[in-house]
Amino acid sequence: MHRLQERAGAGRKKPGRVMRKIFLLLLSLFISFLCFSQPLEPWEEDSAPFDKKEKFFWKKKKPIASEEELYQEALAYFYGKETWLAKKFPKQAEKYKNSRWLRPFYYRRSYQRSLELFEKLLYEYPLSKYLADADFFIAECHFKMEEYDVAIEAYKDFLVRHPRDPRAEQVYFNLALCHWNLRHKNSLRDQSETKKALEAFQQFIQLYPASSLRAQAEEYIKQAKNLLAEKEVKIADFYFKKKQYWQSALRYHYAWSNFPESSYSEYALFQEGISLYKMGKTQDAQIIFEELKTRFPKSQYLAKIPEKK
Repeated sequence: MHRLQERAGAGRKKPGRVMRKIFLLLLSLFISFLCFSQPLEPWEEDSAPFDKKEKFFWKKKKPIASEEELYQEALAYFYGKETWLAKKFPKQAEKYKNSRWLRPFYYRRSYQRSLELFEKLLYEYPLSKYLADADFFIAECHFKMEEYDVAIEAYKDFLVRHPRDPRAEQVYFNLALCHWNLRHKNSLRDQSETKKALEAFQQFIQLYPASSLRAQAEEYIKQAKNLLAEKEVKIADFYFKKKQYWQSALRYHYAWSNFPESSYSEYALFQEGISLYKMGKTQDAQIIFEELKTRFPKSQYLAKIPEKK
């Protein structure tokens, strides 16, 4: 009986041995995992074979677009890239090319995308044959997106880098338009941009006197002078109401002498004379009234001139 119990006990394994073997097995599995999961060295990456999962998700890198491809795509987005509908119905696309409402269905225009592509063209091909074109269209994209402050700098850069480019005429005109669009329409607010626009349009006419855009430039000059004269007259009116006649006389004089072609010139002349008259400077007032008669012989203000004392 005793011997049978010894044999049964020998057949049983001690629990410590079992746990030790399990621990060693787990340790070996962990070490093998660390060994096989280590990243490959740089020189081993290219030669490492892909497994099936990696091959399935791996995509071949697209080759860098050529200089010509980038330029044409950027140009297409600027003028309007053909949509699927335009390719399917080319005759209708051509028919509605200038239509305000139907054009977007046939041509997709994106100045932002065009700007990005032109900038990419300059970055990847700094000595590109399309350098002048890219500089011009970058400025145009900012102008079309109404980013006038950025467009001004871009146009100036174009003129510095390409002064003899035939598009310089359009650039000078658009540069003046940028200042004009940045102006304040309220005459009592800061009109520094209006002055810059006036100077830019005058410079444009001096550089290109025979330009087809001259009539437009002259109209903008007229409006700018009118706006600047209006500001001076309104400030002068304020001083006149406060009975500060010396200040009002100076403002009225500045308005008609600097902007004689404005619609406020006649009124400013008369009001300057009245201001001087109220100050007791009758002789100076008479000189101004004579100037009013000479410039505006049919003026409605002639009947309101006070009689000589």
